[in-house]
Amino acid sequence: MANLQNANKENGHFTKLSVADDISYGDIATKLINDNLLLTALELHTELVEAGREIPKLKEFFSNPSNFEHQAAARPEISPPIR
Repeated sequence: MANLQNANKENGHFTKLSVADDISYGDIATKLINDNLLLTALELHTELVEAGREIPKLKEFFSNPSNFEHQAAARPEISPPIR
């Protein structure tokens, strides 16, 4: 961890890192969903399912259509309909 922090300082990047020994995929899934990074969450879900390590939080989220209905209704038309 210290090497990463030193590398960030040397490169002029100051990234706030939280120190934790164990960050679970469930924690990552929760963060991605809360931050509305749904495509990244879906990719994580797909990779974990293919590896046989499915996370219930992701399965439940992506299996529930109500999580996506409000997004489809709120999205404006990209172009007007052709007449």
